[in-house]
Amino acid sequence: MKYSAYATYSQEVYGKTTAPGDVENFNMIAQGDQASLKWDVVSDLDVIHGGNYWIRYTSNTTGATWAGSTDITKTIPGGSNSTSVSLMSGTYLIKALDSSGNQSINATIIASTTADILNLNAVYNTIQHPNFGNSTADAGVNDSRSSNIYFDPSANVIQLGAAILKTGTTNPYLISSGTEYNADYWLDTASGTLDTRSGLLDDTGHIANQLQDDNASFSSSLLGYNAYNVDTGNTALITNIDSSSTLTLDSDIFDGTGQSYKVQVLDSKLRDTTGSFSSATHLNKLVRNLSTGDIAEIITINDSSNLTLSSNIFGQSSVSYRIEGDVYSEGYYYITDKKIDLGAVYNSRVTASMSSTSVASLVLFDGTTGLFDSKSGLFDGSDISDATSIAQVRGTLNDPTDPSASWNSWSDFHAGDYYARGLEFRVKMTSDDTSHLVKVDQLQIDIDMPDTIKRAYSITSNAGVNNGTRSITYSTPYKTVPTVGITMQNAVTGDYFTVSSNTVNGFSVTFYNSSSVATQKTFNWISSGY
Repeated sequence: MKYSAYATYSQEVYGKTTAPGDVENFNMIAQGDQASLKWDVVSDLDVIHGGNYWIRYTSNTTGATWAGSTDITKTIPGGSNSTSVSLMSGTYLIKALDSSGNQSINATIIASTTADILNLNAVYNTIQHPNFGNSTADAGVNDSRSSNIYFDPSANVIQLGAAILKTGTTNPYLISSGTEYNADYWLDTASGTLDTRSGLLDDTGHIANQLQDDNASFSSSLLGYNAYNVDTGNTALITNIDSSSTLTLDSDIFDGTGQSYKVQVLDSKLRDTTGSFSSATHLNKLVRNLSTGDIAEIITINDSSNLTLSSNIFGQSSVSYRIEGDVYSEGYYYITDKKIDLGAVYNSRVTASMSSTSVASLVLFDGTTGLFDSKSGLFDGSDISDATSIAQVRGTLNDPTDPSASWNSWSDFHAGDYYARGLEFRVKMTSDDTSHLVKVDQLQIDIDMPDTIKRAYSITSNAGVNNGTRSITYSTPYKTVPTVGITMQNAVTGDYFTVSSNTVNGFSVTFYNSSSVATQKTFNWISSGY
């Protein structure tokens, strides 16, 4: 039996590890107060079978980003090509999700202002940035319910916090106060025979590149630190401990005239005499200046009291610091408006605008821990999708200020219509990687109400004591006093009516004949407002 020559072919099979294709031909048609969204089905089989489409929204019509948008839905079956959502002015964004949870690389967007023609009325607005309640007791970041969240004052952002490994206060000065002094410089205090001295009678005799202080007790612990001339602001590195009263410096910053000095740490150093720093616990961790919010990586443990940092975040100031460990897997931020009371049960359109960014707390490869292949994203951490933030909402039909009010469970917020009297919002932040965190720099929530028409036909006014008058009470009050219209049936010349007590709860109407005598009439009424 003869066989043909064999052939070889090499191909790397990616399968379910690659991102699905971007959604194409995404478009919208306004239908009343609904937006009909349509698109072409993505051809990836693991989207069609077991995948979904993910739609987000932002009120921005320009510069919209996926990270700066909030969810509408992420459960549309992968074989579908359309859905209907609330019509809102802004930008809708869509991505495909495959059965493994991989998402399209790029979002496809639609920007629309069509909803501006709807009679929507702003009834509530809250903007959380830039302070996020940082200066308010028991609100925002200071809310007793907020957990594992840190407010960074240097960037005005809230972010997922990290485990605190140590807190302390820097001790930048090894000698906090001194004055150069050498008794042999001066005639009154010099020892030995006068004629054996060289130079002028009261010449200071300063030696270049030295700091001399007969009152000091210099020790080898000062080697490698900076001498600081308080009078001139100049610094020089201590290169040798000549004696307990003399230091050699790498430059000449003193003149022997009794200038004040300090001995201090170098730039990019942290010194804490109560530190107990160790490589096992603190190396390659982040240290944060609690006054400024600035952070740096610990790159060397010099000894139990001294650290070398990746950047100079402390200088020579005595400030509080903390060393942070692994990023928490979950945290919550409760907005400063704790329980929003709409006054009655209404159908309200609620939108949120939130801008967030996922970042690596230790961006560079050399600073991360764990196995290389277990890390997600690109080599140096610029592509991070495992740290996310999402707004959440809960509502009640009761008075939200009542401690016994019955609230719904917290659920992920989707821009749309909510039927409630009271609403409360929070942001949930999560991370699947102990070195990845998420930051939120903008958060705004808007509550709008559409114009509502209420009406009734062939209503008869009262007879007897309240002859000619009829009081109308709305089953659901308006938010503001509406406009009321009356149509009187079977009227004759001279008949008229008056509307009184027009409130959010209802109105009264009284009918009169041409002699201004109250009389019973049949009428239609209509009210319009929100």
